[in-house]
Amino acid sequence: MTRFTSILHRAAAAVAACAAVLAPVAVADAAEGEKLTEASPYNFTYFNGGVLYEIGPVGHDGAGLDYYCIQQDKNTNYTVGAATTMQDSLNARKAAVLISRYPHTEVKQDVTHAAIAVILHDFFDTSTGPQGWPSSRASLKKRYPQIFTRVDELLAEADALTPAKLNTKLSYDEGRRNGDVTVSIDNARGAPVSGIGYTLTLDGPAVFADGSRTWRGVSSDKAAVIRWVSTGDGDVRVSGSAKVPSVDVITSSQRLVRVGEGQAKAFDGIRFPAKKTFTPTIRTVTTPTLIEAGVRVTDAVAVGMAGPDDVWPRGETLTVDGWYFDGLNADAVTRRIERHDGERADDFVKRVATTLGHQPVATARLSFDAPGEQMAVARDADGDYHATATSGFGTWLWAARRDKQHGSMGEYLAQDIVTAIVDGTETNVTRRDTVEVRSEAHEHTAHIGSQLMDTIWVSGFPDDHGSWKGDETIGVGTDEEHAQVSVWWAGDGDGGDDEQWRPAGDKQPQPDEHHRLIGVWDYAAVNGELRVGGGAPDAHGEPVDIVAEEPGWYVFVWNFAGDDRVAPAASSYADSWERVRVHAEPEPALTLTTQVDHAKVKVGEPFHDVATVHGNVPEGAVVVFEAYEAVDEDAQPGRNRLLLSGARQPLDPTLETQQATSEEARSPTAGLVYWKATLLSLDGDILATHEIGAPGEVVEVVEEPPASSRAQPKEQHTRNPRPALAATGASAAAPLTVTCILCAAAGVAAIRMRHDAKWPPRKH
Repeated sequence: MTRFTSILHRAAAAVAACAAVLAPVAVADAAEGEKLTEASPYNFTYFNGGVLYEIGPVGHDGAGLDYYCIQQDKNTNYTVGAATTMQDSLNARKAAVLISRYPHTEVKQDVTHAAIAVILHDFFDTSTGPQGWPSSRASLKKRYPQIFTRVDELLAEADALTPAKLNTKLSYDEGRRNGDVTVSIDNARGAPVSGIGYTLTLDGPAVFADGSRTWRGVSSDKAAVIRWVSTGDGDVRVSGSAKVPSVDVITSSQRLVRVGEGQAKAFDGIRFPAKKTFTPTIRTVTTPTLIEAGVRVTDAVAVGMAGPDDVWPRGETLTVDGWYFDGLNADAVTRRIERHDGERADDFVKRVATTLGHQPVATARLSFDAPGEQMAVARDADGDYHATATSGFGTWLWAARRDKQHGSMGEYLAQDIVTAIVDGTETNVTRRDTVEVRSEAHEHTAHIGSQLMDTIWVSGFPDDHGSWKGDETIGVGTDEEHAQVSVWWAGDGDGGDDEQWRPAGDKQPQPDEHHRLIGVWDYAAVNGELRVGGGAPDAHGEPVDIVAEEPGWYVFVWNFAGDDRVAPAASSYADSWERVRVHAEPEPALTLTTQVDHAKVKVGEPFHDVATVHGNVPEGAVVVFEAYEAVDEDAQPGRNRLLLSGARQPLDPTLETQQATSEEARSPTAGLVYWKATLLSLDGDILATHEIGAPGEVVEVVEEPPASSRAQPKEQHTRNPRPALAATGASAAAPLTVTCILCAAAGVAAIRMRHDAKWPPRKH
């Protein structure tokens, strides 16, 4: 950058030829004290802080070398001072490449040289203050934004043309008797850079193919492969250097730079023992065999030697990689997948994944500098891998891959070393703790002599639970085939008030005069729906009948004791959906009639559910409305998230008939919105309810304007409909009336509220 305090001076400049783009400039240095020819009028001018500046080359010497300013806050006197080679760096190399590639010209409006001047200031100018480079740069960018567009282009060119990495790689052939040294001189992106001279030297019992110990070459657009031949046993060292582009720093009234003659840069050396063989072994034991969800997955890995003649290469490190597969079923872990002769580890891993039907969920890497044992921790993209509730059986595969070794180790391996799979010692199982139970008694109020029934939905078991017969090698025991359903009675027992014996607490009670176990029945410990009572068979095919014989509370409790694959799980003794209040005589009926106010709405339009209650409700009773997010017609109602959750509408105990309206609901998506209304007592007892998706309780949300008719559709979109609830005058388009006394006869099997609901508390 040239600074002026008066009228801008411009002088014509002669154009000098330059050597190849990346070759050192082969011209004589300018003599100290030589006056530079000022840059020609194609430079760009601008003001900063009241001072006029020029951006571009300062000038060129008699040898045709261009000089650029790298000290913004000093004036130039166009005089060449002492020259020193700038310390090697990637920026110094890029600077030399650009100055060499674009010698001075006289093309007006060409921003190339101005852009080079900006890059050199950015690289090397440390001036600050009002006249420093940051301040001037801002003024320049505002005046000539096109220069900075060219800056980005030139930097991309420099990245491609500048040698950044000097790489050598050793390979073996026919034992350790011969092999290759591969030389690659690459840019920062890893692409080859041509035109860089280099020299390689061998020290030790080895020579190049021509019999010499020194090799000279010039890099090209492909890596150079140089053959070597061992002349004996022992350590061999490969060393070398390349001549990389450089710049000279010129001392003057301001610091200047020009292209230098290049300077030597050393390759990373390679050291290897010639004519040696090495065959490691990998032995692993998964620890622990039984793990819980949320626990880190680990493995104990031991590396040893295949035979007494094997010697660990001195100073070398063996890298072993592990792949962890999980989500396997019981059938998968009984397979043995054999590796083909000569099959690469990566290819074998892919074939194993295809055979198992699962990709690795995590990996691990260990480095050994001698035989020994280490603990590996499985890792995925987020860090340490933790077993999940769906991990099921898991197994490890380990390999020492030739092409993934560091230094020379890969060439000491005759082939990839791979462990067996599926191996019992390499297999574990994650114990599931996510078994969920949703259930509902068919009636919540009954009288002596009533048949009591319950429907239970179980999820979270492995799909193949009950089929695993155990494996001593893996250390995983046989599946527990059955869960149990217990029915308890709780009450006064002497005709007194049963209210004080209302079921409380998650655990089942101890038998006493107020708590009696009616019976315990086995049911398959699998996912799905099961019915208890009403003559439905248990796991052994025996019909189960449960009859209310005295007033009080009757409670259904599902319980699974647990096994090696699944943790214990149970429903709560205090679950209000699982209990029936039995009275001596039938209680006056309470009915709940529900009807949505719109059967069809557009996306985003409001709609409500309306409940009419007939009968005297107890003090504190409420109607609770739930609406589920819109789903497709084929979806199972009540299995998705709630759109409206647990909105409570209080009732007046003095009224014989009254209505309650839900809060406003709007659906952002099209589909079917299923409603459910429940009449609850102050204590959370269920007085009346209906199944999800009952007639009159479904709203169709559409993208298009709804039909003019607001009547409820004649066909309700429900999946696997259960028996219809008792209703007064009920039809496809009529309100639904739910009478708690008739729930059992109607076979109600309403879906339990999901976890995100706010009432009543349900524990699993």
